[in-house]
Amino acid sequence: MIDSRFSRFLSFCCAFRANPHGEKFQFASRKLSVFLILSAILCSQIPAPALEGNSIPPSALPELYKPLFRDPYEFMFQTLKNTPPLSIDGKTMGMYMGGIRGFLFYWSFSDCASQYIKEGKKSDQFDDLSSIERMSGIKIFLKEAKDLNDFSHLNPDIIIWGRKNLIPKPSDKVLGVKFNELYQKVFKRFFRLMVESYHFLNGQGITADEGKKYLESMKEQGFDALDYLEKRFQGDLSDYKVEKDGTVLTPPMAIGFWIRRNVDTTSPVLWEALSDLMNLYDKEWFTSIGEHYKPR
Repeated sequence: MIDSRFSRFLSFCCAFRANPHGEKFQFASRKLSVFLILSAILCSQIPAPALEGNSIPPSALPELYKPLFRDPYEFMFQTLKNTPPLSIDGKTMGMYMGGIRGFLFYWSFSDCASQYIKEGKKSDQFDDLSSIERMSGIKIFLKEAKDLNDFSHLNPDIIIWGRKNLIPKPSDKVLGVKFNELYQKVFKRFFRLMVESYHFLNGQGITADEGKKYLESMKEQGFDALDYLEKRFQGDLSDYKVEKDGTVLTPPMAIGFWIRRNVDTTSPVLWEALSDLMNLYDKEWFTSIGEHYKPR
């Protein structure tokens, strides 16, 4: 979309062009017309600026995340070897084994948003993310999925907003526990798997090809997204392999997430946000895994 000031300038010039005074002006006016047309084309290629949305001050983040640890969904956590469980608010939590849907719906970050903006009643709909949209002031999806085998297209503005507003300082505390300890004992598997699945695709340069294959397979009758991913990427990223039980994030599912984000073009902004978080919470590992996947 052309900037409104440029539009007014263009209208003014066109009106001025309609009342020329002499041949010299007509010649100059033709030059100006060409310049304006080229400028309009160039301006039309500039993407619209990201929506700012509603700001959340860093000091408010402990309060925002507090409901997560008051009533955690117990089936999404496991105690892993060499990682002691977390004690918080009188509860014990192991490593988070779910994915993004688990965080948004079952563990219910959407309820965190609802409480933060002081909406008294929880939504009756399990998959209702409208409280996050009201908190941020930004729509989450540009296109929503029709069923489980379709996928929604994320709005890049919500990712940019989250990068700016939702990453807490490692030294800040929620319910007396530092966010850094929460990362190490609860969130580390999730974020490391998301990082390594991104590198798995991009390090081999296969992301675009996998996106095409995924879209083609979606057209087939009886397509099942989870079955497709499990068969195609069976055995990959085996360090993160766990027994499937319907709630855990498996390596093929994480790879599928990045395939879809490449298709909806939000992969770059998501990777920037993830990189910010990893450089704060797990920099040494993040740097080493990046080196590991660099082309030789």
